[in-house]
Amino acid sequence: MMLLLLLLEQLPLLLGLPLRLFSTLFRLLLLRPLLLLLLLLLLLLLLLLQLLLMMLLLLLLEQLPLLLGLPLRLFSTLFRLLLLRPLLLLLLLL
Repeated sequence: MMLLLLLLEQLPLLLGLPLRLFSTLFRLLLLRPLLLLLLLLLLLLLLLLQLLLMMLLLLLLEQLPLLLGLPLRLFSTLFRLLLLRPLLLLLLLL
């Protein structure tokens, strides 16, 4: 039940809906439990798809040095520089 509430809390963000519109739609869906169940299944599928895409991205990052033909040490140094530079700029802006 707790997991269901956490999923419902994130649903407006995942669907990109304003909170007011989402609450209206949610009240309408409460009157139709089957539609609510279908919506929750859709949310679960979206979360699984997001997890799958993140796993594929991590696998691609793992194979990137081989694809580019760079030594692993040089690639990790370049990757850290590319990763840290935006973070440092963000910290300076804050």
